[in-house]
Amino acid sequence: MPYEKSIEEGMIEAEACVNNLEEDNLSLSEALAEYKKGIELLHFCDIKLNSTKQQIQMLDYSTGQLIDVNPESVTGPINKKS
Repeated sequence: MPYEKSIEEGMIEAEACVNNLEEDNLSLSEALAEYKKGIELLHFCDIKLNSTKQQIQMLDYSTGQLIDVNPESVTGPINKKS
């Protein structure tokens, strides 16, 4: 399930899923649905965090400036021959 929200919104919704599960007033099918939603939200947040981490780590060492790169386009380290 794709999410178009901020990581903060995702974390708030994931926390709400945990709270709902802890209340212990859900049927088994409702609890399973809530659990699945929480897992999807945590996966979404993990992807967002990793994407942000990649952006932060893309630094041009010759200038000391961050390079504006789309993290999804990066496939791995670039080996430059000197």
